[in-house]
Amino acid sequence: MNRFHAYLLVLLFCLPSMQLWAQESRDNTSKEIETHLRFLASDELGGRATGTAGNNVASAYIAAFFQANGLQEVPGATGYYQEIPFVMTTPPKEGIIQWGDKNWAVGKDFIVSRGKAGTMNAEAVFVGYGIIDEENGVNDYEGIDLKGKIVVANLGQAGDENPSSVIQLGAKKKEWILERGGIALIELYRLSRLPWQFVTRRLNRARMQISNSSDISSPEATFTHIWAEDKGAELAKSIKEGKKIDIKLEHGGVDLEYRGSRNVLAWVEGTDPKLKDEFLLVTAHFDHVGTGPSGGRITETDSIFNGARDNAIGTVSLMTTAKILAANPPKRSVLFLAVTGEEMGMLGSSYYANKPLLPLNTMVFNLNCDGAGYNDKTLVSVVGYNHVDVEPIIKQGAEKNGLIAAGDPVPEQNLYDRSDNVSFASKGIPAINVSPGTKAFDAELMKYYHQVADEAESIDFVYISKFVKSFAEIASILANSEDTPSWREESKYFKAGQALYREE
Repeated sequence: MNRFHAYLLVLLFCLPSMQLWAQESRDNTSKEIETHLRFLASDELGGRATGTAGNNVASAYIAAFFQANGLQEVPGATGYYQEIPFVMTTPPKEGIIQWGDKNWAVGKDFIVSRGKAGTMNAEAVFVGYGIIDEENGVNDYEGIDLKGKIVVANLGQAGDENPSSVIQLGAKKKEWILERGGIALIELYRLSRLPWQFVTRRLNRARMQISNSSDISSPEATFTHIWAEDKGAELAKSIKEGKKIDIKLEHGGVDLEYRGSRNVLAWVEGTDPKLKDEFLLVTAHFDHVGTGPSGGRITETDSIFNGARDNAIGTVSLMTTAKILAANPPKRSVLFLAVTGEEMGMLGSSYYANKPLLPLNTMVFNLNCDGAGYNDKTLVSVVGYNHVDVEPIIKQGAEKNGLIAAGDPVPEQNLYDRSDNVSFASKGIPAINVSPGTKAFDAELMKYYHQVADEAESIDFVYISKFVKSFAEIASILANSEDTPSWREESKYFKAGQALYREE
């Protein structure tokens, strides 16, 4: 154990007696909730951006808390950590793609997510979506010679417009193409919900991505991977019509800088001989957007995005629930997973969902805690009622702590697919997101959401204590119930659930 980790353990054991900000009349749980939140949202952690020292301190704090409260390490983890090989990628400013009489410009017609500098002149081959699904007998590469070719594919897969899963699938396509001798991958953009101009603004800039390893000089890390806007599907049509298309591809290379980060996880074993083989999965992200202009709008006096609401509240909800259930083990086992990288596209939860340390089909439910803030202190808000039949349990947990359970306040925002719950829902695990009371995305909410004003001093700790205790109660009910909520048949994730649990 290093000295810093030991210090955190001492700090955590002393927390019940630390009443720096709490009134004597408040119970110990409420005092600890405030203390944890103030630490996680402090200036010293610098906004907890993934890959920064402040993010690493937050993960060490959560790990020390798990250890101090007797939670078990997960087999396959490094202590209480799942290490993730993040890299900071800076795309090239210069580049062209030429085919026929077409000239595509980097940053306008295409973006480069990976690849070393150079020029390629090669024949293009089209592989549809470029999918391999052995279970369903699909192999889009069968019978196609990729050796020395530039591979062109539709982005993602048919029927899937989730940006996170599209990115994950792109990484798999690169592996398949490398194995078959292809020299580059051009995915043709097709997501109707996100305009191409939005994508170029967001992705054609320095950003964090996940590598298959920390080796940033490996073939996987340096393989050229491009998203391009094929207006009118001209390139795809030309290749499919049997025309021999030669492509000249030239770009200045993507700069890579290794910046590892980590998920934090621990578990509590259930007491029921049968139910202990099942897991309730409790999740929350602990990262935020950091400091300076890259995080958002700064002021003359403040440049730190402390993220008290998003998502120190959720992190403290997970920690408090872990302590309560470790002291009073439920019938069903519980896996606690605090994830990094949510603000960059749910990367931490996606990484775990694709590289789980415990079988996903033993996870019977995912209870996630994330939110933009609150503007109604009478409520607990839930996103996912339209996917999972769970409303009675939420009501029971909220009412015990004097709050009212309410559904999705802004269904038009598609919040269900914008937090970590979707990483597990897409794998088939019934999932919901529970957040502090929100009745609308109004000025009160946006005053703090991803703003430097989102500091611990602006939090109503009396209300947040009720919310955190409600979340813990909901988790306790789910972990002690003989049954768990299941997918509604109308949910788009229903079939994924059938496949995961092998239902007929």
